[in-house]
Amino acid sequence: MSNANALDPRSLPRMVGKTKATLLTMLGTAGMILFALPLFTGLGEAIASGALSPAGITDFEAVRQLMFFFGCFLLSGVIASGGRKINKRLRRFTRYVQELRGRKFCAISQLASAVGKSEGYVARDLAHMIQLRMFPTGYIDPNKTYLILDQTTYQQYLDAEQIMKQQQMAAKAEQKQEPKQEVKQPEQSSAAQTGNAELDRVIAEGNRYIQEIRSANNAIPGEEFSRKISRMEAVTTQIFSYVTNHPNKVSEIRKFLSYYLPTSLKLLHSYQKFDAQPIQTENILAAKQEIQDSFDKINAAFENLLEGLYQEDVLDIYSDISVLENMLAQEGLTDSDFKMPAQTAEGFQQMGG
Repeated sequence: MSNANALDPRSLPRMVGKTKATLLTMLGTAGMILFALPLFTGLGEAIASGALSPAGITDFEAVRQLMFFFGCFLLSGVIASGGRKINKRLRRFTRYVQELRGRKFCAISQLASAVGKSEGYVARDLAHMIQLRMFPTGYIDPNKTYLILDQTTYQQYLDAEQIMKQQQMAAKAEQKQEPKQEVKQPEQSSAAQTGNAELDRVIAEGNRYIQEIRSANNAIPGEEFSRKISRMEAVTTQIFSYVTNHPNKVSEIRKFLSYYLPTSLKLLHSYQKFDAQPIQTENILAAKQEIQDSFDKINAAFENLLEGLYQEDVLDIYSDISVLENMLAQEGLTDSDFKMPAQTAEGFQQMGG
């Protein structure tokens, strides 16, 4: 089966799964209805006849029949539940396919957002679907961050991952060889002077992220994407600069610091991996373009966060302006009160004449 057919909602695996889910749900529901009547009828008769009394069981045959009907009722419930579970999995699969939009590469975080589940849940869900051959040529990367639907693309991803690790090891080796006196960290040194341990940590971490963004930007060619990365660096720098001067705002950037920035950097590193490939396949180009497009939304979101930080200050300014204008009006010092009286104006005209 081709990969295109694997993602066709009309393909055989989906049809078989839908049929199985429908049959299980119908059989299970019918069994529950069928066995519920004798179960509850027999239970009522047993209580009425005294077969089940507080003193003990008096009719073991009636109890055995009740246990049989009860077991069949539970089994039918399990079968119906299994059908509903398959139906839910098929709905999630359909949503995954819609989110993929024909691509062979997608971040698991994006799929998790589409179905409203955690990334861990979706990673396990996708692994199960791959085992069920719903994604016949599907792979999940070792870090469980991407779903890849093509063996060639998956191998290219693994090769790029290996190249990136080698580059990082080489960079670390070069740093170790540099003289210690040349290593300067003025930003972290200034952060250590704030006296606020939490703020020091946030500023140091922010400086590290900003440096990583700048390094990635230097390593990635392309003027258009470089402008987007530079925009992210500028907004991120301004966010941390504001928090440095307003330590009470640290709590408002926790998610930004713990998730949004790391995830954005992960996308940048993934772009570097793909861009380092000697052969730029259609899948790699599509993934790179997807990452570039996502940075427009990411930058807009970061700017909204920055605007939210400044919102209280802006409101204070508007309040100060309003109070000042009211006081000037009460003192007769507004523009309208500086108009020259008519008699004074005529006097000046006569003097001028």
